[in-house]
Amino acid sequence: LAPRGRHQIDATDIDPGALAAARRGVYSARSVQAVTPARKKRYFVKEGDNYYLSEDIRARVRFYQHDLLRDPYGSAYNLIVCRNVVIYFTAAAQYEIYRHFYQALAPGGVLFIGATESMFYYRELGFAKIAPWFYRRPLTN
Repeated sequence: LAPRGRHQIDATDIDPGALAAARRGVYSARSVQAVTPARKKRYFVKEGDNYYLSEDIRARVRFYQHDLLRDPYGSAYNLIVCRNVVIYFTAAAQYEIYRHFYQALAPGGVLFIGATESMFYYRELGFAKIAPWFYRRPLTN
């Protein structure tokens, strides 16, 4: 991803309520306490006790409902972030989800999973581990 690039973000969840909350883009001061002041200024608008995601960022996000096991995946993603979700699935379902992620990534694309998750069979799926919780689809298969 190029710095300052114009990127499209696909935000998915199976829960319509979670998607509705995400669409609002409203965060409490506690939710953004780890965000640096410079990033808060750049990416948020403060109103009262809340922080609202800037319109520039919100305009780049497409929200849609997606079932990780049943629905088709997009393709040619440079980055997939799926943190602390896959742990709730069976081992067989986890394998299928990670396989779908691999297929959805562009060559050189990166998968970022949660600190509570492990992907012991990443080599079998074709991933290269580049750091804890970060896996890359090679440029060539």
